[in-house]
Amino acid sequence: EDTVGVMQSELHAIEQLLGDAQQAQADCSRHSRRLQALKRQIENVSIKINDAR
Repeated sequence: EDTVGVMQSELHAIEQLLGDAQQAQADCSRHSRRLQALKRQIENVSIKINDAR
């Protein structure tokens, strides 16, 4: 039974890590989309600055 308890504990830890990894992946995806939007905004401002010169 001690072995089963250890395995259950390890499984719980793995489940926690998986949840953390899934959250990190979602955060990364969200940040990537935000960075792409900022990149487009910077490009648009750069074009406007060049046009104004």
